Order: sequence, then structure tokens, then C-alpha cells
Amino acid sequence: MNEQVNDLTNTERQLIEQAKTISPANFLESIKRQKGSFATKAEIDLVTKYLDKGISKEVINMALSYILVIQNNSIVQKKYIEVLLNNWIQSGLTSAEMVMSHVKVQQKEIKKTKKGKRHEFNTEKIEFNSKEDMEVALKRQLEILKERGFIESYSFEKDYTIKLKY
Repeated sequence: MNEQVNDLTNTERQLIEQAKTISPANFLESIKRQKGSFATKAEIDLVTKYLDKGISKEVINMALSYILVIQNNSIVQKKYIEVLLNNWIQSGLTSAEMVMSHVKVQQKEIKKTKKGKRHEFNTEKIEFNSKEDMEVALKRQLEILKERGFIESYSFEKDYTIKLKY
């Protein structure tokens, strides 16, 4: 894979420089401190284990940044970082620059997919015997949506009002 350093922002260059120079344990502790948290002994032991397996500190640090900053996870889960590191290593990502380029391409693809995604709705026409029957059925459906966190509230006072969550 071609190491694309030219299209990096200053922040990305700083991250790469830190990933190359700071030990994974210190890198982890630094990110956790910035998030108002702390690194657990299990997390520190985990990242140290990957160094012992011969994985470069810069790739480990980029994985930590990806998990804790980009994905905004609060902890480093063993299975998640193992899958991530294995995927990167199998893809030939051996430097912080290569990982950064890979992640940027991945993020662009995710944004593209989200933009192009259309939601399908059931548009089945339902006949009701009365306005009351319709309101009972509608309230049932709205309660389900409220329980699932899609809407904040609804009202049938003067008109039908539904407040969506964004």
C-alpha cells in the first residue's frame, strides 16, 4: 500500500508523530486522561502483550486512537483490538501513515454509504371504522417508537404533534 503523507492535516501528522515516539502504555494513559478517565491494568497489559508479539508501537497506538477517539469507546476491549490489529496486519498496514490513510478511506466510504442509504417504509393503507380506532392504533405505534428512542413525545390535543429525536 502506498504511504500517502501528502494529504494529511497537521493534527493527523502530530498523531502519527506521537504514535511513533510514545510507548503504547503511555499513549493509552494520555488518551484516557484527555477523556477524563484512566487506563486499567488489564488495558496496559493488553497493549504491552502486542508489543511482545512484535507488533510495532505505532500500529498499536493508531489502533488505540481509532478505538478510543474515532470510535469514541470508553475502554479497549480485547476482542475488538485483536480483530482490528489482525485485519490491519493482514492488509499489510505496518506504519502509522498506512493506517491513517486506510482509516481515512474507510471513513469516506462510511459517509458515502450513509448518504446513499434510503429508508424503506411500509406504506400499506389501513382502513379504520372510526377516528377513535385510528387514534388507538396510532398511539400503539407511537409508543413503540417512543420506547425505542425514535421520538421524544407525541400529543393528540388539538392536532397530531410528534416531536422527533435527532
